[in-house]
Amino acid sequence: MVYIQTVFKAILGDLGVRHYQVAMTKLTKMRPRANLTPGSRVRQWPMYGVAIWTLPAAQWLGAYGSPQYGEILAYYLTLLTVAAASLMAVWTLRVGRYSRGALICLELALAFWALGLLAGTVQISFVESSANTSHTLYCYLLYTIWVLLLFYIVSTYGDSRVSFSQKLVDAVLMFLLAFMYYVGSDNLLDLHGELSASRDRSMSFADDMLNGFLCLAYAARMITAVSAQEKRFFKVVFNFLLIYAVCEALRNSIHSSDHAAQTMQIVGQSLATIPFTSLMCMLHANRAPLSALPDPSPFLRRISSSIGPAVLLAAIFALSVGMTERHGVLSIWVVAIAIAVYIVRTIQIQYGYVKTKDELAEAIDALERVSLTDATTHIPNRRAFDRTFEDLSASVVRDDKDLGVLMIDIDYFKRYNDHYGHQAGDECLRTVARLLAGALHAQSAFLARYGGEEFVVLLPGMSEEGVGLVAQDLNQAVAEAQLPHAEGVAGRVTVSIGVAYRRPCEICRDLWLRRADEALYVAKQVGRNGFAWQAE
Repeated sequence: MVYIQTVFKAILGDLGVRHYQVAMTKLTKMRPRANLTPGSRVRQWPMYGVAIWTLPAAQWLGAYGSPQYGEILAYYLTLLTVAAASLMAVWTLRVGRYSRGALICLELALAFWALGLLAGTVQISFVESSANTSHTLYCYLLYTIWVLLLFYIVSTYGDSRVSFSQKLVDAVLMFLLAFMYYVGSDNLLDLHGELSASRDRSMSFADDMLNGFLCLAYAARMITAVSAQEKRFFKVVFNFLLIYAVCEALRNSIHSSDHAAQTMQIVGQSLATIPFTSLMCMLHANRAPLSALPDPSPFLRRISSSIGPAVLLAAIFALSVGMTERHGVLSIWVVAIAIAVYIVRTIQIQYGYVKTKDELAEAIDALERVSLTDATTHIPNRRAFDRTFEDLSASVVRDDKDLGVLMIDIDYFKRYNDHYGHQAGDECLRTVARLLAGALHAQSAFLARYGGEEFVVLLPGMSEEGVGLVAQDLNQAVAEAQLPHAEGVAGRVTVSIGVAYRRPCEICRDLWLRRADEALYVAKQVGRNGFAWQAE
């Protein structure tokens, strides 16, 4: 690269080098194929369509050309498609455009589906030696794990609000669902591992019900996703499961029909490749960088978090409908256990709701206490004083009580800050607050920091003489503490107090405080370190 730039510079000069750098920058920006434009995405959809329908078309041609090998060909092509979809999921995991844990679970689910299909292919290829119940049940067991993993992803993965104990209960429900599906498969097989026409229809109905429940659950998670990765993953898997459910329903309908020809049976088998090829195309098409998502509706978010266990229980009920023969009693017990587990899950949700409500109430109380406490002196603040004064004013008017208000100011506090510094000033405020609080012995007395170096005391139901004694005690408590103040009264920290007192018939807070403040001004004028009255 440096050599090419040197050649450009020698031939064309600096201008040529700049043009070369601009061109290389444009090519570098065009290189990452993940940065797709809307137009390029539109041009890719026909290619995806061709990829999706190529294998079914090949199977249809094979079915009409060689019907005896058409069914085996359908199995092998479907197995190849599932393996390719699993590899595409691995490639997507490397790119990092989806939720990593959920994508790994999807890869495992595809792997078990492929193993189940492989077991079925082996059984059909060697039908003379392998047609028995145990071999057929192996296939259904692998399909059961596929369903179990899909339900695990949609029920518990990625929801931070689901606790570990709730996930354990969900795991029990998923195990019961898998057990019911497995036992239901055994219930419909005869001793040779074969299905009669009526039992085949029952099995097809159970598969369609499971697919429908899965689509419903993934649609709910897709709508209420909170992150772009989660939204993209559940959208892709929902579309895949929807296509899978439709193709499986069509295949089961053709397979269960008594009048369907062999070629139509093979055509039905060929539909199995469509959902997995569609999954590969969707994973490839959604490889572009992620963008932010708006927050989902809180209502839909709550519905999504609670729909998983309900879907599991409904699926268990659906599978138990046709089990009336060999395992009828067992299915009743499984349903009963599932209902009990679901009740436990509901109790967990209710317990979590009550616990969260209590914690929220405690947090609100703590926040309320913090909002009503002064951060410096740790006594009630101006907001707490306003609220308390409003409550007291109503009670003293109603009960015809006396009310005394003391407005307290630290003498020469600005000089104190200038001389000792603001940190020492804050410590002085805390000390004075402790001294004032210690000198108030009446239970009804209320002390608050009014602002700056000012404090206020409310004394409801106290006589005029008692209010005067309280003011005198406060003066003495601060003065006798001998807090040094180089520019204060007698070289120590003192306070001046203005007293407003009356037996009111109606109280106006602003008027009341103004009178106390006027009395405080008088106390300062007469020499500080004392108190003055404004009584009516």
